Amino acid sequence: MSLYQKFRHYYLSNYYMMIPLSIILLTCIGSVAVYLITLKGMYSSTFLMMCLSVIAAGSYLSVLLAQMRKNFVFLIFFIALCVQLLLIVINLL
Repeated sequence: MSLYQKFRHYYLSNYYMMIPLSIILLTCIGSVAVYLITLKGMYSSTFLMMCLSVIAAGSYLSVLLAQMRKNFVFLIFFIALCVQLLLIVINLL
């Protein structure tokens, strides 16, 4: 069983406990990403990266508030988490 499948199974089996944890996790990782982005100065590329970070986190929150299916909520959470981590890695290089 892959790491993604294990994480998906754990998220879906503990769905209501994972909602607050996932919001806090995305907020913390997103704030680190935005901090690292703003360290490089304010240019159009950094502005676009900040917009991407906000869109990733906002899409997860909107899917939660819309009460979509659990599988779809997890997919959006996983994509948002990957986007935030990718932005951190890009700005650390």
